[in-house]
Amino acid sequence: GKLLWLSSQSRPDLSFETLLHSTFNKSPKIKHLKSLNKLAKSLDQGPERVCYRKLDIDKGNLQILCFSDASLGNLSKNSARGFLIFLTDGIASNLIAWSSGKVKRVVRSIFAAETLSCTAGTAAAIMIRQLLSEILFKDPTSDTIPIV
Repeated sequence: GKLLWLSSQSRPDLSFETLLHSTFNKSPKIKHLKSLNKLAKSLDQGPERVCYRKLDIDKGNLQILCFSDASLGNLSKNSARGFLIFLTDGIASNLIAWSSGKVKRVVRSIFAAETLSCTAGTAAAIMIRQLLSEILFKDPTSDTIPIV
């Protein structure tokens, strides 16, 4: 539970590892416990804080960058998907959202897995754009911030 919270709230580098370990909950082996202990030790050596760069929001050149990826059948019969969303002003970029998880449908090709991952990333980016437009410009329907 604590590892899941860390990976979803503050440590995007742990997202895939957490997903991988969650697939062995029903029948864990000794090698899975060793891997989990190794992951727990790496938490002590990770960053203590994350620094975000100041973005220039006054010029109106904010953009949302969305990167998505997927794999086919690498999680014991399931496929994995994930996305990263950055907010950038053209000079500096900040990671503002991420997700990693299992593809919820049966897919038979990498193209289908990639499409589902892209759909999830795009939906999250649209929600973030609406939220930022409402906060910054008082208009949730504004397309002032493009999604790239």
